[in-house]
Amino acid sequence: MEIIKQINLPENIFSPVLYISNNKLIILASGYSNSNYYANYWINRNSKTYSIIFDVSDKKSPKLEKLYISE
Repeated sequence: MEIIKQINLPENIFSPVLYISNNKLIILASGYSNSNYYANYWINRNSKTYSIIFDVSDKKSPKLEKLYISE
């Protein structure tokens, strides 16, 4: 096995869950607004849910299709 492509997520997104189906990579994750982080602690628990969909039919060049953020 080898790494073909690495997708970096922003630091404020954590606990990603990955699904692959029909050449789609679906990432579901939680996160917080960057403005709520202070002195290594989250002050306001304004959480968000991220749904990110990539087209991975070309494994070496995934394309972002959709990004949903719910509060």
